[in-house]
Amino acid sequence: MEDIYDSDSDLSEDRLPEQLLLEGDNPPVARRAWPEPPVKEAVGRWAEPVSTDHMQQLELLRRRAWEVLGVLRPKLSKPEDLNAVMQQIARSSHFLAVSLPRATESLGLRAQGLVFQGLLLRAGLGRGSHYQERPSADRLDSTFGQVACEGLALSCKELCELLRVKIEDDGDLDLARHILEDSKRFFRSLTLLAEGRCSEPFELLRELRGQDYFRPGLGGA
Repeated sequence: MEDIYDSDSDLSEDRLPEQLLLEGDNPPVARRAWPEPPVKEAVGRWAEPVSTDHMQQLELLRRRAWEVLGVLRPKLSKPEDLNAVMQQIARSSHFLAVSLPRATESLGLRAQGLVFQGLLLRAGLGRGSHYQERPSADRLDSTFGQVACEGLALSCKELCELLRVKIEDDGDLDLARHILEDSKRFFRSLTLLAEGRCSEPFELLRELRGQDYFRPGLGGA
């Protein structure tokens, strides 16, 4: 049986916040999505409170906060919520980049969306229109084994619970990959900028979004 859960990942990113915010490429999926900044001297310049560059990056990050948090389902009410979401994003990124493609190849299929639909059904979430084409629960279990199949199904469920987007076919999966990579760049930039200000990422996020977002019954759902 092929190892679907190979956790080997690409090299972590060394780029600074302005690069992560402005460049348009998709950085590789890292095992630790937001590692410690490798160049402390470079990050230190973010501590200048009156720097024009600093203020521009802060305003850009503020705009990005509205976009990123608007597409995430979990409510970020405390620092633990932020850490949990960052971990969810890292796991979901690995699932879409490694686990799902390998599962699709093992089943001899081309459309990852069909496998995703089959795994969702395996997780108890029936959705999608290609009922006769997607692999059955019996086929999934016989191919991967029950334990591995349950893990894949839970990964599908976690992705749906993380993002405010419909996920069924390959086009939806491509959109989900883009959102996850965009979110990773945002949270890495948030972490680096917070470190430069000698503050915590969650406190900077509160500053960027305003207090109303974090009041009960408001903000995320």
